[in-house]
Amino acid sequence: TPLLEGDKLIVNLGAPGGPCVAAFDKLTGRLAWGAGRRWGPGYASPVPATLHGRRRVFVFLGGESDPPTGGLMMIDPASGKVEFEFPWRSPKFESVNASCPVVVGNRVFISASYRAGSTLLEIGADGSRRQVWTIADNEHNTRPDQLGLHWNTPVEQDGYLYAFDGRNEPDASMVCVDLKTGKVVWRETPEWTQVVTVNGRVQ
Repeated sequence: TPLLEGDKLIVNLGAPGGPCVAAFDKLTGRLAWGAGRRWGPGYASPVPATLHGRRRVFVFLGGESDPPTGGLMMIDPASGKVEFEFPWRSPKFESVNASCPVVVGNRVFISASYRAGSTLLEIGADGSRRQVWTIADNEHNTRPDQLGLHWNTPVEQDGYLYAFDGRNEPDASMVCVDLKTGKVVWRETPEWTQVVTVNGRVQ
């Protein structure tokens, strides 16, 4: 999904050879700036945030590429300046970064499945970043402490992240993660009972 930020429409573009992210004037459609050259398009939407009093946009890029590459970019939406690139991508070709970054205060959460895992970054006033914690993803949901989000973006509420870990049945479950520590607080596998009626008979 494109992001309308001020007078610019910002797109996770991932054009071959760049730009990775592009901003277009919302009235004329003209290219305002292009940022980045290394990573292809992901499915995640650009996310706006105000960090240390400054407006920034976070874009999680990385589609099918050989070798697999991608990660998080922090961009000044006014100028298109890339303030940092943080590589984060599955080692598998058949994957894509799709879950949108979640910004809480001066920290940013990103996640991907297919053995990429999850991490929380703390962004300094000077644009520096450090990993507060990291959770591995072993691809088949066989460890209670793993976390690798495929498509969905987690919801943050009162210091906890709520998300669906895994890719599909039978390896997907809903989890609650303590945002401060990265600890998986609980995990549940949703189950639904579905009744199908064929020719008046319940199957």
